[in-house]
Amino acid sequence: MKFDKILACVDGSEASPLVIRQALDWAAREGSGSLEILHVVDSKVEYPVLAAEFDEAADPRGEVEAKVLGKVEEMVRANLEEEESLPWTVKIITGRPYEVIVRRARELGVDLILLGHRRLSGWERLLLGSVASKVVPYAPCNVLVVRPGLERVGKVLIALDGTEESRSVASFGLDQARLLGAEEVLFLHVVEEVTEATHTYWGSFTVGPEYYARARNVAEANMDRLLSDLSKEREGDLPLCRSRVEVGRSHATIIDKAEKEKADLVIVGDRGVGSALEGFLLGSVSAKVVRYSPASVLVYRLPTGGKS
Repeated sequence: MKFDKILACVDGSEASPLVIRQALDWAAREGSGSLEILHVVDSKVEYPVLAAEFDEAADPRGEVEAKVLGKVEEMVRANLEEEESLPWTVKIITGRPYEVIVRRARELGVDLILLGHRRLSGWERLLLGSVASKVVPYAPCNVLVVRPGLERVGKVLIALDGTEESRSVASFGLDQARLLGAEEVLFLHVVEEVTEATHTYWGSFTVGPEYYARARNVAEANMDRLLSDLSKEREGDLPLCRSRVEVGRSHATIIDKAEKEKADLVIVGDRGVGSALEGFLLGSVSAKVVRYSPASVLVYRLPTGGKS
């Protein structure tokens, strides 16, 4: 998959220069045809923005956007290498950040959205969430949430769940790991722990040690076949590939493993949601991983109608 159109979103936080640098790197590596740097002037002022220093009452919104435009363009130029000649533009839009980002991505037909992840306190996470975790379920394309450490990718963790789409996620993830020059790839399959809620859903289905043992054996055999197939389909050198099967809550297990393995990048699949109500009720594993992962996260948008 080639990322021909990239949308990089900045908010003036400490993450913005990193997002811009990564956007330029990914655009150069992919040979992208267009790169738009988007800054949303928050109409609800829920998050700090570059325009925060301006007094809107004394400075009409249009003038605020013009000043922000200059600041973002200056930030992009400061991160350009001398030899880089990538096509890029800057766009300033007023609105709710996550709504504007998703709408703009649809308008442009982009293949990849890049976002930073601001450091939030526990209360801020609880009350506000994050723009990134709100964008992920509704984005029409792949989403890369950038954290420090992505400058050099040594280890990539690819999360799988055993559904029929796992092969697609694994193939996409391995190709991205190769492009990034990763040295090692860990394929992680999480056998979802049966909670009281899921046990009630399945009715009389009995869950015990034997169930988890069988599930692990099946998953391990499938992972062995998958890794064998992936290596046969590709020519040239591959990163060191390992597989691991764990039992637990999917998002918590992925986050814990990423931290213990010191992964530089986590790749997960996501099918998106069909409506705002579905997103509110269900959330998604990928959105939770995006919010709490210690590493950068690349969310692979599964084809419409797929399963996450």
